Amino acid sequence: NIVFMGMGEPLNNYKAVQQAIRMMVDTKLYGLSPSHITVSTVGVTNRIKSLAHDLPGINLALSLHAPNQELRLSIVPTSKAYPVHKLIQACQSWQEATGKKVFFEYVVLGGINDQRDHALELGDLLKDLKGVVNLIPWNPTVSGALEGYKAPNDE
Repeated sequence: NIVFMGMGEPLNNYKAVQQAIRMMVDTKLYGLSPSHITVSTVGVTNRIKSLAHDLPGINLALSLHAPNQELRLSIVPTSKAYPVHKLIQACQSWQEATGKKVFFEYVVLGGINDQRDHALELGDLLKDLKGVVNLIPWNPTVSGALEGYKAPNDE
């Protein structure tokens, strides 16, 4: 399995990511199945829509981390450019075009996005999408602690 993520937004480097994936799935080169390739994004909405048509068969993962725009803005700085409601619309468009489920990445930050109300709001936000929510507990770091981030408790 191959996942495009981290150290920069893959969909902001769309042409290079697209070329790399096409090489990987080319049967004359690597011959990987598109279903073993995932592009993870913070949510470049116009590219999510393009992805469905340009690279059918690959998987989409969205780094969501919050069930609403206000909270997401405090966690994900690029949320200002890509509001939650537009991300959900883009994921719906992608899903309609591909028929595939969306993977939603959600880093659980103690005392920030880990309350029962957040879980209920997240369920409501995603209720019309077929997907998988990957809950990722925050691993404490010195720099994260400086930002006020801490691991969620076991509850």
